[in-house]
Amino acid sequence: MSIPRCELETGTPPIIEAAGQLADCILLSQRSVDDSDAYAVIQSNISVINVAQEGLLLPEELHPDALGSYYADYWIAQCRNGGFAQFIYNGGGGLTLCRLVFETLSAMGARAHLDVYTRALKVWTGMSPADKQRFFEHGIFGPDRPERDALNAINDELFDLGDREDLYALHREWLVSHPDARIVPIPEMKDVVQSWLDRIPDLANRQLAARLRRPEYAKLVDCLCAQAGLDFEFFTAGKPSPGGILWHFRASGATYYLEDDGDIAAIRPMDGGEPVARCRRP
Repeated sequence: MSIPRCELETGTPPIIEAAGQLADCILLSQRSVDDSDAYAVIQSNISVINVAQEGLLLPEELHPDALGSYYADYWIAQCRNGGFAQFIYNGGGGLTLCRLVFETLSAMGARAHLDVYTRALKVWTGMSPADKQRFFEHGIFGPDRPERDALNAINDELFDLGDREDLYALHREWLVSHPDARIVPIPEMKDVVQSWLDRIPDLANRQLAARLRRPEYAKLVDCLCAQAGLDFEFFTAGKPSPGGILWHFRASGATYYLEDDGDIAAIRPMDGGEPVARCRRP
């Protein structure tokens, strides 16, 4: 039996431009507002942002304060994990991100955290272009990282702020009391997000761009799932093997993995059964 050739979609992704603010509120679940854990509200907003962006809404099209909340939490999570240097390194140190965090901390009244953030940010903005380039080239691990150490000089002070200023409580209160907050039961949230996605004027172009930007292994899985009549859901893991990375994924309610020897690609069930689809690489 001949093995079909897999035709992978290629080309230059179309240029996508933001269409202005399409999300008209900060969407929160009633369950998160009723939760005694302050972080539940913050997580609710994060989940909405993630779903909206998976639906191809651009950051500029989200509610600006919902996006600010998202990045303010990203900042503190990165700092608590690896210091202010990690926030800059993983976030790219761009002015838009840094400004959003500043404005959000200010809006929620987190004065102590804002003070520490502002002083750390001045260290970053005060670095020369050569220093910044060296920081990104060398990374944040290992000895002799003067830029990293300068950025992390405020870490201990930041960690000690929890005893004086409850950032999560301030963040929660700011979101819940925001004039644009919309608090609904979880089943209604999907409809609200879908109403935003329905406003995207160039959805077909965005879908095409997203497909073209998918890595080759993902395109192979798309092709093989179509051949097998499976509905791809999501990747679960990428595990090293002697032949390269084995990509595990969910499709039609079951788990599979991609085999690729450079000539023939196939997908097999995780139980080790026979391939459900095979194709020749292009």
